[in-house]
Amino acid sequence: MLRLLPILLLALLGGCQAADSDGVRQVPQGLKECKDPRPQMCTMQYDPVCAWMPGQNTWKQASNGCDACSDKRVAGYLAGECNAPGSSAPLRNSLQ
Repeated sequence: MLRLLPILLLALLGGCQAADSDGVRQVPQGLKECKDPRPQMCTMQYDPVCAWMPGQNTWKQASNGCDACSDKRVAGYLAGECNAPGSSAPLRNSLQ
């Protein structure tokens, strides 16, 4: 019985690591979450944000936070353009 205990523990730990590597990502820090009900109309104000689409594991550029959250695929956004140098927003199509 004692011989099986280390094997069982290794199997359990291996299962935990497999769950982490299946593409599930944590919500990026500082993400402003989109809330329901989603906006149906937005102003034309240009204040760029980088919107996170978890279902596609990607980012997309939006003209402002309202515009980003009007897309139901978007979970939230970070201020700034997706590819702007020195920006806290991530590079487009990559999770950092």
